[in-house]
Amino acid sequence: MGRAWHVECLNRKKDGELFWESASISGIRGSDGEITHFLAVKEDITERKRLEEEVEVRNRELARSQVLAGLGQMASMIAHDLRNPLSSVKMTLQIINKLPTIQENTDSAEMTGIALDQVKYMENIIEALLWLSREEISPDNMKTFFVLPLVRDILEENRRNIVGKSIDINLVTRGNPVLSVPAPLFQIALTNLIQNAVRYTSEGHITVYVHDDRVL
Repeated sequence: MGRAWHVECLNRKKDGELFWESASISGIRGSDGEITHFLAVKEDITERKRLEEEVEVRNRELARSQVLAGLGQMASMIAHDLRNPLSSVKMTLQIINKLPTIQENTDSAEMTGIALDQVKYMENIIEALLWLSREEISPDNMKTFFVLPLVRDILEENRRNIVGKSIDINLVTRGNPVLSVPAPLFQIALTNLIQNAVRYTSEGHITVYVHDDRVL
């Protein structure tokens, strides 16, 4: 017999159904040494392929779970390490902001206000990290909230951070949509978008649209 070939292929039955097939094909030689026929031994391996795919999917899910668990632990450590010193900074800024000398100076009061806004933004990041370290993003643990009040707060904070630039931040609304996502993550995402717009805009308008498609 000649050298054997081993192949796995997706085949089709007479009724059109697809199935996986393993085949070992060997050449049969005649008395003169030339191949005259081929002998094929075939096996339906559809079930084996299905089981192999299930194992591969479970292995990927397990690897993903392990990665997320590691990221969650790291996020928790970072958040806890930052929370205490940030609280001290916030307390100090709040005390400074109440000093008569600061209140009498408009520029100083504005600067401490901006600093407190940035501390609040960092606190939101820490809360988001802690949320990610404890929770898994799924429909079961999403909290529903109205978007408009949060957007207004974010825009007001960023209006105080554009001192020295000829930029107006405007809000155009239609209704008050409801979201089911982690509020801290939404706040961080929107804040980053606005800050990027401010960074690359020297003058003009930045407009944020909040539309509820259910409102005609």
